[in-house]
Amino acid sequence: MTDTLLQVSRAAPRALVFLSLLVLPVIAMGSVHGGEEDIIAGSYKASNGAGLVLVISLKRAR
Repeated sequence: MTDTLLQVSRAAPRALVFLSLLVLPVIAMGSVHGGEEDIIAGSYKASNGAGLVLVISLKRAR
C-alpha cells in the first residue's frame, strides 16, 4: 500500500505539468482577441496544370 502511494505521489507532479502544458495553450487562445481586418488579402488564380503534374509524379512513384 505504501509503495503504491509513493508511486502516485511521484507521478502526480509530472502528470500535472504535462496536463498544464496541454491545456494552457488552449486557454490562452480563448483569451486572444483578433481584429476585424483580413490578414491575408487579395486573390490569385491557381495554376491549372498542378493537378496533372501531381498525378503523373504519383504514377511514376509506383
